[in-house]
Amino acid sequence: MRVFFRNTIDVYRLASADNKESYGISGQIKAYIAPLSAEDTMLTEGNPAESFKLITTADADIKKTDRITHNDENYTVSGIKTYGFGALARKEAILTKFNS
Repeated sequence: MRVFFRNTIDVYRLASADNKESYGISGQIKAYIAPLSAEDTMLTEGNPAESFKLITTADADIKKTDRITHNDENYTVSGIKTYGFGALARKEAILTKFNS
């Protein structure tokens, strides 16, 4: 399924040091970002203009609360679900777009 993931996404993870928290680069993943469907937007109580779905490989290092950047757009990961269907195994994340 990796052939479908042609976009390189930067992943930033919250870290703390000296009683300060900040986001630092955690790595990059190959993924696909698409607008969230109307049904999924309603179920997650999201804003249609700011809600997206990220699809990536099942072993991608991405977690809830991570921030990601792609094409100068910034998103926060608000939920993740892993699906294990053999060759179709994948992770799907709900993203919320934010302005930095």
